[in-house]
Amino acid sequence: MSTELTRISDQHLRHLSEVDGSGPIVSVFLAPTRDTLGQHAAEQRLEALAREGRRALCAAPWNLEEGAAKALLEPIITEMAEVERGPDESLACFVAAGWSRMYLVAGDTPDRVTVASRVDLLPVIEALGDDVEFHLLTLTQDHVRLFRCDAIGWHRLHSVDLPESRADALWFEHYEQASSIHGGNHVGRDQIAGMVHGSGSHKEQHKEATERFVRAVDRALPVDVHDGEIPLVVVAVEYEASLFRDVRPHTDLVLITELGSPERLPMTRVHECAVDLLRSRRRAARASLVDRFRSLDGTGLTVHGFADAIEAARRGSVDVVIIPSSGPSSGGELNGADRRSLLDVAAAAIQTGGSITFVDDGLEAIAPVAAILRY
Repeated sequence: MSTELTRISDQHLRHLSEVDGSGPIVSVFLAPTRDTLGQHAAEQRLEALAREGRRALCAAPWNLEEGAAKALLEPIITEMAEVERGPDESLACFVAAGWSRMYLVAGDTPDRVTVASRVDLLPVIEALGDDVEFHLLTLTQDHVRLFRCDAIGWHRLHSVDLPESRADALWFEHYEQASSIHGGNHVGRDQIAGMVHGSGSHKEQHKEATERFVRAVDRALPVDVHDGEIPLVVVAVEYEASLFRDVRPHTDLVLITELGSPERLPMTRVHECAVDLLRSRRRAARASLVDRFRSLDGTGLTVHGFADAIEAARRGSVDVVIIPSSGPSSGGELNGADRRSLLDVAAAAIQTGGSITFVDDGLEAIAPVAAILRY
């Protein structure tokens, strides 16, 4: 029998950050499994993590007896082995005496087990740094579709009352084929000069109708799509995409035109292109964060080191905690005290509305933690 799980969210992270146990809390992470052989390997990896966890529980400072350590870990290891998940989903399980939580994680975590007095949220946060959430609008004159997407998949939002096509949006309009030329003065005995009036051509009428169609689609978008907290990605040909951009400002609008008409493409290709583009934007934002830190360093709006970062996070002044991705979550080694301090920084920042970002490079000299302050 398989176990169905929910995907971990920011709300879960905040709740988990508030768990501070007097006894040991075990955090177990299992990286994605992408094929049948990987499934067998996953079972072996779980066994190895269980052995590592038991050793940590039996050592100082916890000093549990072997039977107690095994009793704590074995049930959740068995349950993790039964979970069905997608090829790009990791597993995260957190367990203490009389308490456990398990979630799917969109993205890659390392295979890892941590025993501490706090939940180890760092691998989840780093994995979610490559996750993206967005609305996706595929726009052609024959088909209009809206989706809610993340890095792994998508689902169509059938409940949103959008026009299904240009014909649907402009169903009340009707055009007669008419000539703009009519007879004028006589020229000679048997000829009449034609006169051309300035009425719009068929091409001009088509352009104006397309603009009305795009406006109708835009007006039908719900507020949480038009001005929500996640980007709206519009895939269309250049002309229709530019019309959509011009009808009214959006909070976060991303246009993809290089694919051509989305009607001719599989949804997997459209989704992949959108994810790649949003991830590249996120990487650029992380790089600019390093530049921002350097520009502010020495002004009183930055800290680095565990003690100062913990103090700033606990008083609520941390805007963003910056951790080099070569650090502890990616396999870098910290001693037990420093690892606990890093978990304290992360928990305090989450509880007081700060964010945590892993950066690829640029902060090695002040590793393993730094922060930009609000005040």
